[in-house]
Amino acid sequence: MRRDIPADKALTGQIVRHLERLPDGVALNSENDTGQRMTCKVGQVLLTVPPRQALQHIQFTPALPSAMTAQWQQSATWMAPHAKYLAVYDRPFWRETGLSGAARSARGPMVEIHDASPLEGLGALFGFVGIPAGYRRQITPEALRQHCHAQLGRLFGPQAASPQSDVLKDWATSPFIASPADLENVASHVSVPPSEANDGPWHQHLFGIASEWSPQFPGHLAGAIDAATQGVNRILSAR
Repeated sequence: MRRDIPADKALTGQIVRHLERLPDGVALNSENDTGQRMTCKVGQVLLTVPPRQALQHIQFTPALPSAMTAQWQQSATWMAPHAKYLAVYDRPFWRETGLSGAARSARGPMVEIHDASPLEGLGALFGFVGIPAGYRRQITPEALRQHCHAQLGRLFGPQAASPQSDVLKDWATSPFIASPADLENVASHVSVPPSEANDGPWHQHLFGIASEWSPQFPGHLAGAIDAATQGVNRILSAR
């Protein structure tokens, strides 16, 4: 999708701080990582951050409808308290000994592990970290990585304990994913919040398209595609 967008139409490295509804569009105020601010005028806005994060980081003028705001605030960000670990190898060597690369474990940080290797070439194993976010904050990312190495070595052999590269993604440490409310309780799939105002100044000018707004798959990867598709279709129908 990035390749299909002209370079002068894509602006990255900006944090949106304020959205103001104008008579003929929306003023979008943002700042970069050095605090330098800029304003641009747009016709409609697609929110790709979760509902709670939109309310926490963005000021809306005029305010969003109170009922919709309450529903957004009550919508947990599904991945916020979670973490994943990915280990990359020169090949999926575990298959050579008849191992699938899939495991469930109660001994080590990862509770569920899968073979994430591409069809050819490199091998990869990824796992869902089962340690709650509060406990993860008490150890360093490097220490958690070492525990993951040791666990993979126990499951798939010594070679698995020494990946050529690895990635630890902890969404609980991301200020644009996790809010304090998300870390207090584990997210559950409750009723999906409205993705737009039914009337008023924000009607047909602001659409939520993060996974939490998906009616069918809230919180999942498929939900992100579903919500984004619906949001784009609503923009096209509103023109």
